[in-house]
Amino acid sequence: MKIAEAVIKLSVILWNVWLLPSPISIAPKDRAERISPLLKGHDIVVLNEAFTYKAALMKGSGYDYNTTLDGRSLLPWKLRLVDSGLLVLSRYPFSKVENEIFKDRAGSDRFSAKGMIMVRIHVNETEIDIYATHMQAGSSPNRSKQRISQVKQLADFINRHSGPANSSRNVIVAGDMNMGPLTNFEGYNWAYKNCQDKKERTAAFTMLKELTGLEDAKYSHPYWQQDINRFLVRNVGGLVSHLGKPWEVINGKSMPLSDSDKYLFSADIP
Repeated sequence: MKIAEAVIKLSVILWNVWLLPSPISIAPKDRAERISPLLKGHDIVVLNEAFTYKAALMKGSGYDYNTTLDGRSLLPWKLRLVDSGLLVLSRYPFSKVENEIFKDRAGSDRFSAKGMIMVRIHVNETEIDIYATHMQAGSSPNRSKQRISQVKQLADFINRHSGPANSSRNVIVAGDMNMGPLTNFEGYNWAYKNCQDKKERTAAFTMLKELTGLEDAKYSHPYWQQDINRFLVRNVGGLVSHLGKPWEVINGKSMPLSDSDKYLFSADIP
């Protein structure tokens, strides 16, 4: 009788930490120092908007391996004043690292190096490909065009490194995608401008899944299942839990550590 192999458990944090340069975001250095210890105890951490104070984020987090996507440029024809804001922390070494800047970016995103990172880790001799991204923000018609372009570029990047939709590779994609699998067009309003914006972003998100064969990870509540902070998977199970926005007292004032919610994906890899 064949004994079933043990399922690999992987703990993955996704958090948009809102560490833009001051004064665009509030007290970024103080918040980074308080966020750092809250990242401990997981296998992988994917951070968005870690534009500043990366060293402070990593200092107390307890991870031996990390990677980011810089991409800053002062050349006038490709001016990128800040990096991607992506930071991946890991308890496992990387056997492969790839990254790419989005070719099409609009609005304030033009001045950042937003893009995607891929890392490959080995857990009990099983390879797992993990992708981090932060996609186009905004809701104007131009933003919609940029978002479609980014969907195609991200899909090509994933399929190039992890194989096409029918590949047997284990894949986890995590990031603030600024779009999601909306099913309740009436009740989920905070991230979108209007109904047309909701339809366009939902269609773009659906395209990403169709081009890659990825599926939405299961969230613990149907409301958060629609959120723009997304986990997409291929050959991976598990459950995403909404952890909310941790608060701390900074300079005598109680405040959230970010303007976005923190998520934990308890992933199962057969």
